[in-house]
Amino acid sequence: MRLVQLSANMSSFKTVRFNPEGLTLIVGVKTHTKEKNSAKSDKTYNGVGKSLLIELVHFCLASKAKDSFAKALPGWEFTLTFEIDGVTHTVSRNTVKQNKIILNHNEISLPKYKSFLEEGVFNIPSDTPGLSFRSLISKFVRSGSQSYNKPDETASDYSLYDALVRNCFLLGLNTDLIVEKNLLRKEHAETEQLIKSFEKDTVIRDFFKGDQDVDITLAFSQEEISRLEDELKRFEVAANYYEIQQEADRLADHLFNLKNQIVLIRNAIGSIDASMRQKPDISQEKMLALYEEVKDAFRPETIKRIKDVELFHKSLLENRIARLSRDKLQLIKELETAGGEIRTGQATLDQKLALLGSSRALDQFVAITNQISALKAESQKLKDFKELKQRYSDTLAKISSKLSDAIINTNAYLSESNAGIEHKLAPFRSLVKRFYPKAPAGISLKNNEGENQIRFDMDIRIQNDASDGINEVRLFCFDMTLLLTKSHKVNFLVHDSRLFSDIDPRQRAVLFKTAHELTKSAGLQYIATMNEDQIESMSDQFTKEELELIIDKNITVRLKDDSAESKLLGIQVDLQY
Repeated sequence: MRLVQLSANMSSFKTVRFNPEGLTLIVGVKTHTKEKNSAKSDKTYNGVGKSLLIELVHFCLASKAKDSFAKALPGWEFTLTFEIDGVTHTVSRNTVKQNKIILNHNEISLPKYKSFLEEGVFNIPSDTPGLSFRSLISKFVRSGSQSYNKPDETASDYSLYDALVRNCFLLGLNTDLIVEKNLLRKEHAETEQLIKSFEKDTVIRDFFKGDQDVDITLAFSQEEISRLEDELKRFEVAANYYEIQQEADRLADHLFNLKNQIVLIRNAIGSIDASMRQKPDISQEKMLALYEEVKDAFRPETIKRIKDVELFHKSLLENRIARLSRDKLQLIKELETAGGEIRTGQATLDQKLALLGSSRALDQFVAITNQISALKAESQKLKDFKELKQRYSDTLAKISSKLSDAIINTNAYLSESNAGIEHKLAPFRSLVKRFYPKAPAGISLKNNEGENQIRFDMDIRIQNDASDGINEVRLFCFDMTLLLTKSHKVNFLVHDSRLFSDIDPRQRAVLFKTAHELTKSAGLQYIATMNEDQIESMSDQFTKEELELIIDKNITVRLKDDSAESKLLGIQVDLQY
């Protein structure tokens, strides 16, 4: 794949034509003025469209929709011309209808366009997660400051696995081992999570808090279920259970009152008997003897009256005894009546109590049924957990075994394929020597045996050098190594001016000399946005002929800050991307 041209449907846009091979430089030019206090004296290289150019290339290469483009540039349509296998294609994408792509004058959806690019540029295995046209092309067109922090990572790498599998794929290294460990570790983590999730269940959590044994608990629960089911079989439901119970309670209260009444009657009869047994304190004989002693003191009329009084008292006593006898007879009748009521009531109460003893209320039946259901549900959860834990234990053991085998297979791959691996990684070391001839450098690949999803530890290193911009040199050399491999059809590499800011001018000159030489000889493209001062500061590192050949002839667009018309879009716009 080779880039040919980037254009737009607006005449103000600065069309960018990419050289078919070698360098293509898009340079930001700062306006110079002799007036220190002039309004133009604070002009910079920023905002002229260098980084925007890279975003527009991504936009035409099926990046996600950008709302900022739709808002700030309504009605704009950008067109990228590119080649794949020598066949020229044009793609146009409108800022408003971003999900519709015009490819070779035919409208297709964004997903279909991505598939077209993926099939044409990368031979991606169907069973390799993390690989796609978008994720891989970002390695050749770094976008945003985050993509310039580490050589092996770009903004589209959302995990260490993503970065590793993509870099190894582009370097032509084994990706099956990477995918295998990633999937096994994911399965291992998911299995452990399933166990933890099941243990969060209330029954299971309370069970383990009590430090109970599953088998013992299950056996006890089964016995309890059997006992309750047997009880349920013998269960007789009385529809009017509570009505009978209330009648029995009322009858029991009535019998209690009757028994108290009998006690009172018996006490009353006893009192009558005691009263009937009482005699006068002074008998008639004693009274007469007393009279003989004192008769001389009384007149005859008085003595006659005493005899009358005696007769009166005798009459009173006889009447009292007759009344007490009648009262006693009445109480005896009441006693017999109460006794009869007690015998009848007790028989009725015994019947009701017998019925209550042999049957239950409906809600008691339901309560036992619910208890059985709860025990069965709890037992089933424990059974499920026991079975799942056993199954998961087997799964974890199998995964661990596969992970161990994978370690052995990886060691074998690194050992048996060492020469081939070294050959694919050697360009990086060769490139670094152009910058730091005496500094050990290289890309090492080691087996990562840790409990993570990373198969290889890839170390991209330049040792024993503290030069400014060494990280930028590492990044350039790594990207150029990816470009030089033959495991893809990408024939271009794009870098933003931010890559060159911290590189020493001498090293920067080496970078462009190297890029020019290698891309020219291999028929590749190196596309870079630059600031004018980055060129000026390294110009003394070139001969006049080299500067003309490598730099000046390859500047295709100059973007200035003197006016909106001189910028990439040709208009003034506040665009956040």
